[in-house]
Amino acid sequence: MLSFSDYYGQIEPCSPYETLRQRNYIRPELRLDLFDYTTQATISAQYYYDFFNSNSVPSIDNILREFYITYFGLWGDIIVGQKFTNKGKVDVFSPLNIFNSSYRGLLSLDDPYQGKRPDLSLELKYYLDNDSSLEFLYIPFPRPDYFGNLPTDIVLDNKEYKLLENQQRYLTNNSHSLFLTYNSYSYLYDLQITYGNYLDGSPNYAIDETKLIIDTTYNRVQTIGGAISSSLGPISIVQEIAFNLTENFNGNNHGIKNSDITVNTQLTKTLFGRTYGQINTIYQYIFNYNDDTDYIKAVNDIQLQPTDNILFFIIHLHDNFLREKLYLGLNIGYFFSPDVYIAPRLSYKLKDNISIDSGLDIYTGKYKPKILEENIGGDNYYIRLKIEY
Repeated sequence: MLSFSDYYGQIEPCSPYETLRQRNYIRPELRLDLFDYTTQATISAQYYYDFFNSNSVPSIDNILREFYITYFGLWGDIIVGQKFTNKGKVDVFSPLNIFNSSYRGLLSLDDPYQGKRPDLSLELKYYLDNDSSLEFLYIPFPRPDYFGNLPTDIVLDNKEYKLLENQQRYLTNNSHSLFLTYNSYSYLYDLQITYGNYLDGSPNYAIDETKLIIDTTYNRVQTIGGAISSSLGPISIVQEIAFNLTENFNGNNHGIKNSDITVNTQLTKTLFGRTYGQINTIYQYIFNYNDDTDYIKAVNDIQLQPTDNILFFIIHLHDNFLREKLYLGLNIGYFFSPDVYIAPRLSYKLKDNISIDSGLDIYTGKYKPKILEENIGGDNYYIRLKIEY
């Protein structure tokens, strides 16, 4: 069981101080081994109360986290139920980790408690031999990104649009999603190849310029890509690449995201004999990009496709001190824009199962609330008392 109480405060220089959240969180988890350890059942839930946020308690569909059964066979595994799925080999912004929807409005981009939402799925893992496997995943009804309370008025190109409420618990229209993954392991390198034909849980927007109405829609995507990991002396190297084919390859429908190709290169090395260092370089090319008018530029900004070439870096450093009681970490994101994201982290273990965590989320650019993006965008700090049983 995990429980914590945390507090978030906004410290944006150009805005008055504001309490953003005071969350009291509990997450029980139970695992049972059955039938001579050939089967395992897992169930976990979460609940919290927030004294300051309008969403003071989780919605009913967000209380149950995972509930699935795993059968371990001689030939492979069968997993059925609601669970998280995580593939790809890089640690951040993996273009192959195309599973599970997200919580929008994160206060910290690395929030480990409310980042992803699990899906009801059926997964078959077949071991081709001792060094390779084939994995089939079926998600019948994906869950969409969770927004909570969205504003009803959106300004695009100096015009005020009405955003229609369309928060669904499960997507049922044209929703059946299939994924196939091949894994291979060797002393020289590890390889992963993934193909997915799925309904994307991140919304697109049907924009009516005549009626000034925006409605959320969900569209199918095909993704094919691969990852390879190896080492060059003391440096660990991971390379991922993926092509995402959306329903708007020609770029004519401005409410649907364009197709893209994304590359992520991750380098990891121990620095100064003890400090963990990692850098990710992420590049994305948007096909048939269009920014001819101010209106289209505004829509592209909502779609998180502000330009046809996107390049940014993520740097992560961490180390442990005082016999591993004290953890110091630093995340830096450089986005070739006015925004540089700086996020120092500190954690101190009072006991083996009790710790105090704290951190800052700082954006160096001018503060602009990002209504439909995945982070609030203002400078904030947090402090958290965490207990694990």
